[in-house]
Amino acid sequence: MTVLFIHGIDQQEFTAAQLLTTWTNNIEDVAPGLLLNTPVQMAYYATILAEFSAGSFSSATTMGSDLSNANSAELNFCYDVLDEIAIANGLDLSTVQQVMSGETDDIVPMGSSLLRSIVRIAAALEKKAPQRTEIVLRLLKQAYIYLTVMSARRAVDSAVRPMIEQNPQILITHSLGTVVAFNILQQLEKEMASIDIPLFITLGSPLGLEAFKARLEGPRKKPGNVQRWVNFFDTSDIVTLGKNLDIDTFADGIENDGTVNNKSKNAHSIAGYLIHQNLIDLLRNTINKEFNLRG
Repeated sequence: MTVLFIHGIDQQEFTAAQLLTTWTNNIEDVAPGLLLNTPVQMAYYATILAEFSAGSFSSATTMGSDLSNANSAELNFCYDVLDEIAIANGLDLSTVQQVMSGETDDIVPMGSSLLRSIVRIAAALEKKAPQRTEIVLRLLKQAYIYLTVMSARRAVDSAVRPMIEQNPQILITHSLGTVVAFNILQQLEKEMASIDIPLFITLGSPLGLEAFKARLEGPRKKPGNVQRWVNFFDTSDIVTLGKNLDIDTFADGIENDGTVNNKSKNAHSIAGYLIHQNLIDLLRNTINKEFNLRG
């Protein structure tokens, strides 16, 4: 049995080997020897997606110029994501307009009402939670490319899918990696491919966001090739809306753990997720169970 990691957004500055070492060390630091006798791999797509997305948004201040040539589909995606996150954080449109009145007028082209709304929402979120908002802005561009540009999705999936097809697997996925993994698992189920996933772990997943769900193909349900799906989130992780993935927000049959206390500077950090004790216990129990079953 193999443990397969699938990383999230904006990891192109690191190699697959570097990410594998970092993730493994995070786990081993709190659970020495846990992965000693289990092959561990990193499914890597960062440089592929970076070539299609050409960077990410760094702040609300630069979004006006960054999105000035964006098409309406990308603008609508950015608006939908930011608006849902803003509402979840107590910022409805009237509040955003009140908080940011006049402050963004000089960084958004005149006549672009949708772009002006996007920048105002981003700026209001940034004002309320700067470090958490930065994560959302970094997520937007790469997520949009993966969800809507089919050539990019095929390229990413082609890099990740062969690794998921190895049997049996424990999948540990983070951020956009949870979306990539879910999409591929759906494909494999549709093709009736024979794969065995005893445990699918999602960390800091944006799958509950309406803009993501609307752009995913196929039914929203726990894949039949997955025995157990456990979703971990920090309630302060802005990407997750601080909510379960369940029948109301995504699909039935998903177990949720919202007790993660991500002590890093941002609540979306992979490091804080990997050292969560409940995740460590789940991983240990699953490895031991699979070892006993398969010998």
